[in-house]
Amino acid sequence: MPHDSRSLPQNSSTLPPIARALTHNSPVLELRPLPPFRLDLTVWTLRRRPENILDRWDGQIYRRALSLETKSGPRIVEFAIEQIGPPQSPRLQVKLETPHSTAEIEAAIRSKLDRMLGLNIDLRDFYSFAAKHKQFRPLIVAFTGFKPPRYPTVFEALLNAISCQQVSLNVGIMLLNRLVQNFGAPAPRSADRDLTNRSRQGTALAVPPAIWNSGVSTPEASGLDGKSIYETVVGAGRTLRACPSPTDLASLPTGTLRSLGYSQNKERAILELSRAVASGELNLESFSELSDADALEKLLSIRGIGRWSAEYALLRGLGRLNIFPGDDVGGWRNLQKHLRLRSRPDYEETRKLLAPWKNYAGLLYFHFLLAGLRARAVLT
Repeated sequence: MPHDSRSLPQNSSTLPPIARALTHNSPVLELRPLPPFRLDLTVWTLRRRPENILDRWDGQIYRRALSLETKSGPRIVEFAIEQIGPPQSPRLQVKLETPHSTAEIEAAIRSKLDRMLGLNIDLRDFYSFAAKHKQFRPLIVAFTGFKPPRYPTVFEALLNAISCQQVSLNVGIMLLNRLVQNFGAPAPRSADRDLTNRSRQGTALAVPPAIWNSGVSTPEASGLDGKSIYETVVGAGRTLRACPSPTDLASLPTGTLRSLGYSQNKERAILELSRAVASGELNLESFSELSDADALEKLLSIRGIGRWSAEYALLRGLGRLNIFPGDDVGGWRNLQKHLRLRSRPDYEETRKLLAPWKNYAGLLYFHFLLAGLRARAVLT
């Protein structure tokens, strides 16, 4: 839990633009992360690409719709977060857009954001360790204030892993966008806008006609890049939708995800996973109680989850910051670059190279991602 969080008075003249821009009767919470903290770097580590329609960032405010389990059942809550304090004394203001907020919902949001944004993770030992390693020191100094994010659920981590297997990150994000756009539950504040958008589109599946009519089975074959697909799919849509839950996907008939560009194997993996979790047969969150080795074994027993996906879920879903997905091609390239290696390392060599960083290997992985975003001029 964040070490200082409370509801703010709605008539406060000190509220920042986020509070004035949204509905006046929506609750505003304040969170105080452990310093240093930068919301922009943390959100981009979670977001990865500008085309991501689930985690939205406008340069100042982070918005998302999140599914929460409450005593009365699942609730979709839209939130907007803005950082109003500097990295060394950070404060976050969180605006909730929900018709009926309760103390239970506010507590659940605080807990989820602590997990998602790493608000209470203390990186002082990491920074002290990194200062002694000149190969990576400039990289880590450049992104001081980043906190390691996690997906809200292990299920969402596995959805991301399956979607991004053996394709570019741009294509993986495109596939995830389609899942969200078609099967994610809308936030209540956005529901009316969503009905209008769907009526305007004339179809429940927001798939670009160039792909829908072409008969291709993979997004790469469509010839559309991530940006053009994003603009085509989303268009004027400003509806915030939650990541599809296992229940949202469990009853889908075979072929539904294929029509969105997923391969047959990926569709089968997602549907089987969704049905196992929705039925209670598989409790992914219980993996947090296991050792790395035992959790890895459990993940590898799931259809469609190989070593890269399992290690990805350990890092991004279970918060195991000592885990570096050793089969990650981008990770290999970055190790080759920063360590000035003659050739790109394989899995076993990656493990050896990262042995001195065994407690922080996952943090290096995230810094490599941020460096890539900076090279793309996404970060300045």
